[in-house]
Amino acid sequence: MKINKKVRYLAQAIIVAVIFYFLVKNLYTNWLKVRTYEWHFNYILLAISFCIILGVSIFMIVIWRHILGQFNAHLPFKKAFKIWFLSSLGRYIPGKVWQVMGMAYLTNKEGIKAEISITSALLAQALSFIPGMILGMFTIMFFMPDFQLPGWVYLSLIVVPVSIIIVYPPYLEKLINMINRALKRSEVHFSATFTGNLFTMFLYLCAWIVHGLAFFLFTRSITFIDTSHIFSFFGIFAGAYIIGLIAVFVPGGLGVREGILAALLSAFFPFPVAVAIAFGSRIWITCAELLCVVIALRL
Repeated sequence: MKINKKVRYLAQAIIVAVIFYFLVKNLYTNWLKVRTYEWHFNYILLAISFCIILGVSIFMIVIWRHILGQFNAHLPFKKAFKIWFLSSLGRYIPGKVWQVMGMAYLTNKEGIKAEISITSALLAQALSFIPGMILGMFTIMFFMPDFQLPGWVYLSLIVVPVSIIIVYPPYLEKLINMINRALKRSEVHFSATFTGNLFTMFLYLCAWIVHGLAFFLFTRSITFIDTSHIFSFFGIFAGAYIIGLIAVFVPGGLGVREGILAALLSAFFPFPVAVAIAFGSRIWITCAELLCVVIALRL
């Protein structure tokens, strides 16, 4: 088992390294084009985009507390803030379970069962995945008509109706408890309604749109992009982030998110410039996350 884990972690490291190698190689070989590109810095817009990212992060905690409430579990906002951001560090450890496990451990210390914490975290991901995927596909199809998606990508839209059926509370509760029984965990019961789950997905849709707005302002703070493309950026950010989340073979979507961002941004910028913007956005988001982690450590 230990050998298998080491092999898996090594494979993940190799995949991330390969992705970054090709992105960085493209950036390096075209460095003159990147360096002489028409960059301009607007620090006010950069600060506004940074503040929006912080605001959306707080809004995500509000939604998570709302989901917890459906299991009759309640956390003070200060404790929820601390748990959310400290456990988020687990995304950068190989394997996709560490963030959820960290969240379960920390919430259990606050008197909330691990089953409820894990279920709420997975439910939050499911309810955010659906609107993020819809937003990404919709905006790319209708606001980026010149960007040709592979035909097989449209088959992924079947996930949307299947997911909406699954989040129907009676089916969802049965599915969750079937998994809990298989894992020899306690069953959970929650008071969610179908309309309540749809409302939660609407809240996540709003969060994705504001994330996209922040990304647009970040891009505009370092180079010119016409405001008519703002709707495209909603889908570009959501699509890249979602694909990074489902890329289970890399921690934190490292490399995958940047690659998808660069590919989509190439509809508006030369590809090497798009790569530079994608890398810059990773630094921008990571700085916001680290600030929140520092604040969480002091709570």
